[in-house]
Amino acid sequence: MTQARLYEFRLFLEQIQPDIVSIQKIKMNKEQANLFLRFDGYKVYYKPRSTGDPECGGGTAIVVKETVDHSQITNLDKDPDHVGIKVETADYCFNLFSLYSPSNSLQKETVLKYKKYGPNLIILVGDLNSKTPSLGCRALVSDSNGKVLEEILSTDSELVVLNDESPTYFRFKSDYTEILDLFICPPNIANSMLNFEVLVEHMMGSDHAPIMCTLGLKKNFRVDIKPSEPKFNFNKADWIEYGHVLDELIDQIGFDDDPERISPFLDEIFADLVVRAADQSVP
Repeated sequence: MTQARLYEFRLFLEQIQPDIVSIQKIKMNKEQANLFLRFDGYKVYYKPRSTGDPECGGGTAIVVKETVDHSQITNLDKDPDHVGIKVETADYCFNLFSLYSPSNSLQKETVLKYKKYGPNLIILVGDLNSKTPSLGCRALVSDSNGKVLEEILSTDSELVVLNDESPTYFRFKSDYTEILDLFICPPNIANSMLNFEVLVEHMMGSDHAPIMCTLGLKKNFRVDIKPSEPKFNFNKADWIEYGHVLDELIDQIGFDDDPERISPFLDEIFADLVVRAADQSVP
């Protein structure tokens, strides 16, 4: 999440309007994440990377529309690079976890522990670095993370992988591709899938392409939030222009024409002039 990618990500949110976004390897410490991970109309929950080394990866985040009825899962294990939210309404309830698992680090116990946060449906999304031929990966044999993922899927009938065989990782200046970013969920969520797509046109300078899954849940998990009223930004006001505009508007009133007619309404008239002058000179 460099400054350039943050700018492109804001454009991505405006164009795609996703309900929930999972991000891995934000490569930010707590202060940076708190300062830069702010997006209009969205709430952000993050776990900063565990080291101050600027070359080190890590860090995860979930970006959620304010209109999605949800809460953060706060008591996750501290060691794994993950963050979780609970989406819960009278109609629908599920837990979603964003997980980043570097090579040789995926633990079966980590994924299975997610069940202890309630009997709700589990959605797991993330960069799991799990190479296994069973998912369509190019690797001829499963690596360490791939073997763990195979074991999880073979012993837990409640989880399936929604990915097709489209690669999500594209090595720069090479034709090497792989499936590293996964969407894992229960079968009844999978049956609600309307579309699954790898957005190669929205890579934002990364070697990982975003994956987008559209679900038709047929039940409401959004809340009605009234848009906030726009407010004047007085720090950027052109006060000289404001004075000129206000003077011109006052001159247009014509006090000398009929002062008795105007005097009972002077407070309303002046209040209207103040707002009209501000509309022309204050952002």
